[in-house]
Formats: sequence, structure tokens, C-alpha cells
Amino acid sequence: MYVHPPVTYREGISHPFSRRSFVGGTLAAGLVSAARGKPVQESSPIAGDVVPFHGEHQSGITKPPLAPQQQGIFAAYDVTAKNRSELTHLFHTLTERARFLTSGGPAQPDPHSSGSGLHRINTFVWAHPPSPEPAWTTGGTYQVIRIVRFHLDEWNQVPVAQQQKIIGRHKVTGIPLNGGTNENSPVVYDPQGEVMPFNCHIRLANPQTVDSRFSAPNPYVRDKVPPVHIWRRSYQYMRAPDINGRMDAGHAFCCFQRKLSTYIDMQQRLENEMLVPFITPTGGGYFFALPGVTGDQDYYARALLT
Repeated sequence: MYVHPPVTYREGISHPFSRRSFVGGTLAAGLVSAARGKPVQESSPIAGDVVPFHGEHQSGITKPPLAPQQQGIFAAYDVTAKNRSELTHLFHTLTERARFLTSGGPAQPDPHSSGSGLHRINTFVWAHPPSPEPAWTTGGTYQVIRIVRFHLDEWNQVPVAQQQKIIGRHKVTGIPLNGGTNENSPVVYDPQGEVMPFNCHIRLANPQTVDSRFSAPNPYVRDKVPPVHIWRRSYQYMRAPDINGRMDAGHAFCCFQRKLSTYIDMQQRLENEMLVPFITPTGGGYFFALPGVTGDQDYYARALLT
């Protein structure tokens, strides 16, 4: 499936991506492709940025630093290796191909990065000790893919004011309904749920009922939920109309997190959101993105296979 640049209403770790359009990484055996050998066009927000292949983590997950790739392909394959030796050979080959395809030079530094932001990424995205996970997972992360089709005909009949209540943000600017100056302004939940409805998308995705200076109760959330942090690399998609002539467009949701339960708990809360009648999940899955390749003698899954 070919998918296009990232969309709307992202909750969790702060980032500069646009939330302004409601509808608008290559994945294979736990591998996420990142960089390009040649700079992109100068009109791109990441023009001239080339991401190195070697590193503790797969660079396609949190880099390029200012924005994800402008297009992506999500694909999943069954592994047919008959034994450990064949599987090791497979990952050797994948590493060689990925190293060749992503060679191009050093990455540009991110002038917008901060120490606190990097700390949160290290804390909430990457697997690391102490952890119940096996040692070979260190430097990797759990990836979630969820393909969601939007019912645009029905959605477009909803007044904009109500659409904004359903999401929790102003449609044009992405600014939270509680106010602010831009889409990354703090989301503050009013205790009565009048400004930001209790079952709007962002309030159920990240209810923050405890451990936040913006904490507020939510009758739809029984558990005490601290601020939720995930790393999103999502895209919008548009395909040919279905057999009934209805547009097939929606959201290829992709996120990374240290603990898979972070996403599962969030998705269970979202079963009660007001957006449910306007969307239909059509596919997806859970994956583990392997740690990065640290040098010329390293290869994908080496710590697992040796």
C-alpha cells in the first residue's frame, strides 16, 4: 500500500508535524527503512537531510528529525527460513541491501531537538533495561500498524463545530479546543467536559487523569492513566473507489513504543470515542522493530541469533 504524508491530531511526544488535515517506513520482517541516498527536493521540509544507516536504533523510526519520509510503503512478509542458519543469512542479506540503499552521508543536525525531547524518546520508545524483555531487544521498539478507512460522505455532513468536538482540536489550525498558539500547545482538559468532551479523540487517547499538572477526571476512564507517550509515523492514504463507487481513503496509523501495552490500553479506551461511527479499521498488526546495525560487522537480529 502506497501512503502519503502524515496527518492530523497526533497525541504524545511533541513533534512539528501538521494536524491541519483530518484525512489528509517501509516495514518488512521488523525492518524500517529510513534514509535516501540523494537529498530530496528543496521544497521539502527535510531538504538535504540524509540519515546514516549505522546506529543503536533503526534510523527510520525517529529520523529524519524534522519530518518523516514524504511517502511510505507498509508491507508484511512471512519468514520461510527453515532453520537458524537460513534466518541468519536472511538478516545478513537484508542488512547489506539496506546499507547500500541508505548510504549517502552524515545526517543534518536537528536545530529543533532538545535534551528533554530526546530523553522522552529514550524513555518511552526504545526497549532498554531494566525490562522483562530479553536482552536482544535493547535498542528496538514495538511497532503498531492500523489501517483505518474514513467514511467521508458521513463525516462531511457533520458541522465543523461538531467535528472539532469529536476530535478535540480546531480543524484548520490543529490548536486544542482549550486554546493555545499552535498545534503543539498544551492540551488542558476542563473538569466538566464542556470545552473538551470526555469522549473526544484526544481526551481518550491521552486522558492524563493522574501525574500531570493538567490532570482531570474522566467518567469514560476508570483506571488512573498518566500522560501517554508514543512516537507516531502515520500517513494518509487514498486508493481507487470500491465496487460501490465510494472513495477508499483514510489513515495508515503507525506508532512506536517501548511497551506494546501502551498502545493496546489506548486503543481500548478509543472504543468509546465519538469518532467510531465515521471510521472502519481494515487491517494492521503488531511488530517488533529490531535494534539498529552498529557497524560493518553487525547485522539485523545479531543479538537474537548468536
